[in-house]
Amino acid sequence: MTKLNNLRIAYRKFTLKHEVKKEYFTILLPVLIASLIVLGSLWMSYSSLISDSSRSSGLEKVREEYMKSVGKVTERTGEIEAGIIKGEAVSWTRKYFDHIIIWAIIIAILPYSIDSFLERRRRRRYEEEYGEFLFEISELLRSGIDPMKSLIEISKSETKRGVLKLPKAELKALTPLIKNAASKLSIGRSFEDAMMRVAKDTKSKLIEKYAHLVVIATYIGGEVSNIILRASQDLKTNLKIQRDKESDLRQYMVIFYAAHAILIAMLFLINSQLLPFISGVEIGGSTDILFGSGGIRLGGSLENLPLEKYFFHLIMINALIVGLVIGKILHGSVKHGLIHSSVLMIASYVTCVMLILPGGFLAGAGASVQIEVVSGDNQYGGILVELSEPVVFNVTQDGKPYTGEVKIVVEGPKGARGRANPDFARPDEKGMLSTRVTLGKERGLYIIRAKAGDAEGFASAYARGYRPEERRR
Repeated sequence: MTKLNNLRIAYRKFTLKHEVKKEYFTILLPVLIASLIVLGSLWMSYSSLISDSSRSSGLEKVREEYMKSVGKVTERTGEIEAGIIKGEAVSWTRKYFDHIIIWAIIIAILPYSIDSFLERRRRRRYEEEYGEFLFEISELLRSGIDPMKSLIEISKSETKRGVLKLPKAELKALTPLIKNAASKLSIGRSFEDAMMRVAKDTKSKLIEKYAHLVVIATYIGGEVSNIILRASQDLKTNLKIQRDKESDLRQYMVIFYAAHAILIAMLFLINSQLLPFISGVEIGGSTDILFGSGGIRLGGSLENLPLEKYFFHLIMINALIVGLVIGKILHGSVKHGLIHSSVLMIASYVTCVMLILPGGFLAGAGASVQIEVVSGDNQYGGILVELSEPVVFNVTQDGKPYTGEVKIVVEGPKGARGRANPDFARPDEKGMLSTRVTLGKERGLYIIRAKAGDAEGFASAYARGYRPEERRR
């Protein structure tokens, strides 16, 4: 306990000797920590990039040996082959750099947003109590007490009042400030200094205006008690108007929150239902005359686009902007919207991890997803013909069956694409996932790619008319 008291005394001496502003801890320190996190992740990513480049020669040898065993069809297959080598590990910081940026932003704005929120509530309590404070001053002045003695009398507790036994107003937040002002009067400070000190300590421009009005009224003289009474009533009316205004505008805050929730729901449905359907739809029939017998795939190359991350970035940016707009509309200042931005960003992040991101950030950070081919690899089949055997993958997460969605893509030479049925499904209770594969319209090597989160598994098939022996000849 003595050590704690010594620390408090040392801190008090330091703050008295050096002017330590609250903003140092609510703005400067969080921004510094967030900057260090981002810079540290960049440095780790750069170090990982250097180490990856030093291993590139060994990986190229592995790539060459692999391609000699399966053959090489076209220049396009070089892009497919790049994903086959599992030894190319990507740095955790590079993979989740957008997550690091988001958490750095939250760390930077959260302390200041909480401080602004508490300061606004504290200032509102000061303003509400200041109206009662002015009412007490007017009653004491009406009873014949001068302004300085009335301020000292109000600072006393109800049991210690010696002049009048007026009902004491509820001045919980203002009581320490009024006692401080009364102590200044007792050492010879003027009434103006005491009143303006109270107003500055509240950090409310509205209170400063009414404090200045009270000081001017005491200097001018006349019906000072009536002027202060009218000022008290006017302050209460002003606060009532502000409360009614905020109450009317609060519906817009609910609308903004609901709109953001609808955005998340729409992107979740698009990602989980619409995109898998579009990527697997083909137009055949009469279009064979114009576009060949393979049909047209409406999805194009959507499988190769990280749409989940794009949706994730859109949601987080929208959360930040919507919070700032709410603060500007509801409270008249963007800084009061930071608390809404923090709440929306944290809630949106958790929702995206659970619903939209493949495998989730937390799953990718702590849990390892493994995809292995059980059967159906290295098959031969005809063009636009379903393979004789299904391709079966075993998907596990930390040794247990994977419970998430698995996307299956069939890629071939010259941009040709096959079809998997199903191409978007969950493994069974043993972690097994079976799919029937139909090859595309081009002859050559086809890669069946199964993707769960950031993990990928590969199987191969060969369209009719192509053999590795032909390549070696």
